[in-house]
Amino acid sequence: MLELCTLESDDWPLWRELRLAALAEAPYAFGSTLAQWQGSGDREERWRARLSIPGAHDLVALLDGLPVGMASGVPGEGAENVELISMWVNPTARGKGVGDYLIQAVERWGAERGATTLGGWGDAGPRPTAARAFGRAG
Repeated sequence: MLELCTLESDDWPLWRELRLAALAEAPYAFGSTLAQWQGSGDREERWRARLSIPGAHDLVALLDGLPVGMASGVPGEGAENVELISMWVNPTARGKGVGDYLIQAVERWGAERGATTLGGWGDAGPRPTAARAFGRAG
Protein backbone atom coordinates (compact mmCIF):
# COMPACT_ATOMS: atom_id res chain seq x y z
CA MET A 1 0.00 0.00 0.00
CA LEU A 2 1.28 3.46 -0.94
CA GLU A 3 0.79 6.33 1.51
CA LEU A 4 2.04 9.89 1.89
CA CYS A 5 3.10 11.67 5.06
CA THR A 6 3.35 15.43 5.28
CA LEU A 7 6.33 16.33 7.42
CA GLU A 8 6.89 19.04 10.00
CA SER A 9 10.17 20.08 11.60
CA ASP A 10 9.77 17.45 14.34
CA ASP A 11 9.93 14.79 11.62
CA TRP A 12 13.53 15.70 10.79
CA PRO A 13 14.96 12.21 11.63
CA LEU A 14 12.83 10.62 8.89
CA TRP A 15 13.72 13.35 6.37
CA ARG A 16 17.39 13.00 7.33
CA GLU A 17 17.32 9.23 6.76
CA LEU A 18 15.86 9.60 3.27
CA ARG A 19 17.88 12.65 2.28
CA LEU A 20 21.20 11.05 3.19
CA ALA A 21 20.21 7.90 1.31
CA ALA A 22 19.21 10.02 -1.70
CA LEU A 23 22.45 11.99 -1.72
CA ALA A 24 24.47 8.76 -1.46
CA GLU A 25 22.53 6.88 -4.14
CA ALA A 26 21.97 9.69 -6.67
CA PRO A 27 24.53 12.47 -6.12
CA TYR A 28 24.04 13.74 -9.68
CA ALA A 29 20.38 14.55 -8.97
CA PHE A 30 20.81 17.23 -6.31
CA GLY A 31 22.32 20.66 -5.89
CA SER A 32 23.91 19.72 -2.58
CA THR A 33 26.25 16.88 -1.73
CA LEU A 34 26.34 14.12 0.84
CA ALA A 35 29.51 15.66 2.30
CA GLN A 36 27.67 18.95 2.90
CA TRP A 37 25.03 17.17 4.99
CA GLN A 38 27.38 14.90 6.95
CA GLY A 39 29.92 15.69 9.66
CA SER A 40 29.56 19.26 10.85
CA GLY A 41 26.62 19.73 8.42
CA ASP A 42 24.64 16.95 10.08
CA ARG A 43 22.95 18.98 12.81
CA GLU A 44 19.41 18.73 14.13
CA GLU A 45 18.82 22.47 13.78
CA ARG A 46 19.84 22.34 10.12
CA TRP A 47 17.45 19.46 9.39
CA ARG A 48 14.67 21.27 11.23
CA ALA A 49 15.38 24.43 9.24
CA ARG A 50 15.15 22.48 5.98
CA LEU A 51 11.69 21.31 6.98
CA SER A 52 10.70 24.87 7.95
CA ILE A 53 11.07 26.59 4.57
CA PRO A 54 8.23 29.15 4.54
CA GLY A 55 5.28 27.89 2.53
CA ALA A 56 6.89 24.51 1.72
CA HIS A 57 5.11 21.16 1.54
CA ASP A 58 7.47 18.30 2.46
CA LEU A 59 6.37 14.74 1.75
CA VAL A 60 7.57 11.21 2.38
CA ALA A 61 6.13 8.24 0.53
CA LEU A 62 5.62 5.00 2.41
CA LEU A 63 5.28 1.72 0.56
CA ASP A 64 3.92 -1.06 2.75
CA GLY A 65 4.81 1.09 5.76
CA LEU A 66 8.45 1.69 4.77
CA PRO A 67 9.79 5.13 3.75
CA VAL A 68 10.80 4.87 0.08
CA GLY A 69 10.57 8.36 -1.39
CA MET A 70 10.55 12.07 -0.75
CA ALA A 71 9.66 15.34 -2.43
CA SER A 72 8.99 18.95 -1.56
CA GLY A 73 6.86 21.63 -3.08
CA VAL A 74 8.03 25.18 -2.52
CA PRO A 75 6.64 28.53 -3.61
CA GLY A 76 8.13 29.73 -6.86
CA GLU A 77 8.42 33.22 -8.28
CA GLY A 78 4.94 34.68 -8.31
CA ALA A 79 1.82 33.21 -6.74
CA GLU A 80 1.05 31.19 -9.87
CA ASN A 81 4.26 29.14 -9.63
CA VAL A 82 5.40 26.33 -7.35
CA GLU A 83 8.49 24.17 -7.67
CA LEU A 84 9.15 20.50 -7.09
CA ILE A 85 12.47 19.96 -5.31
CA SER A 86 14.31 17.23 -3.39
CA MET A 87 12.51 14.41 -5.16
CA TRP A 88 13.95 10.93 -4.82
CA VAL A 89 12.63 7.37 -4.85
CA ASN A 90 14.57 4.46 -3.41
CA PRO A 91 15.71 2.11 -6.20
CA THR A 92 13.77 -0.75 -4.59
CA ALA A 93 10.52 1.20 -5.10
CA ARG A 94 11.14 2.58 -8.59
CA GLY A 95 8.64 1.57 -11.22
CA LYS A 96 5.89 1.12 -8.60
CA GLY A 97 4.19 4.50 -9.01
CA VAL A 98 5.91 6.22 -6.09
CA GLY A 99 7.36 9.02 -8.19
CA ASP A 100 4.03 9.65 -9.91
CA TYR A 101 2.30 9.72 -6.51
CA LEU A 102 4.77 12.29 -5.15
CA ILE A 103 4.52 14.50 -8.25
CA GLN A 104 0.72 14.38 -8.18
CA ALA A 105 0.68 15.30 -4.48
CA VAL A 106 2.87 18.34 -5.12
CA GLU A 107 0.67 19.27 -8.09
CA ARG A 108 -2.45 19.10 -5.88
CA TRP A 109 -0.76 21.16 -3.17
CA GLY A 110 0.19 23.78 -5.77
CA ALA A 111 -3.33 23.90 -7.20
CA GLU A 112 -4.73 24.40 -3.69
CA ARG A 113 -2.42 27.42 -3.38
CA GLY A 114 -3.75 28.79 -6.66
CA ALA A 115 -0.66 27.91 -8.67
CA THR A 116 -1.02 27.12 -12.35
CA THR A 117 2.60 26.13 -13.05
CA LEU A 118 4.73 23.39 -11.49
CA GLY A 119 8.41 23.85 -12.21
CA GLY A 120 11.71 22.85 -10.75
CA TRP A 121 11.99 19.58 -12.61
CA GLY A 122 15.67 20.16 -13.18
CA ASP A 123 17.57 17.85 -15.45
CA ALA A 124 16.50 14.23 -15.22
CA GLY A 125 20.00 13.46 -16.50
CA PRO A 126 20.87 9.77 -16.22
CA ARG A 127 17.61 9.01 -14.38
CA PRO A 128 15.42 7.33 -17.00
CA THR A 129 12.73 6.42 -14.45
CA ALA A 130 12.58 10.05 -13.27
CA ALA A 131 12.46 11.29 -16.85
CA ARG A 132 9.49 9.00 -17.56
CA ALA A 133 7.68 10.14 -14.39
CA PHE A 134 8.26 13.80 -15.22
CA GLY A 135 7.14 13.20 -18.81
CA ARG A 136 3.90 11.55 -17.65
CA ALA A 137 3.21 14.53 -15.40
CA GLY A 138 3.72 16.95 -18.28
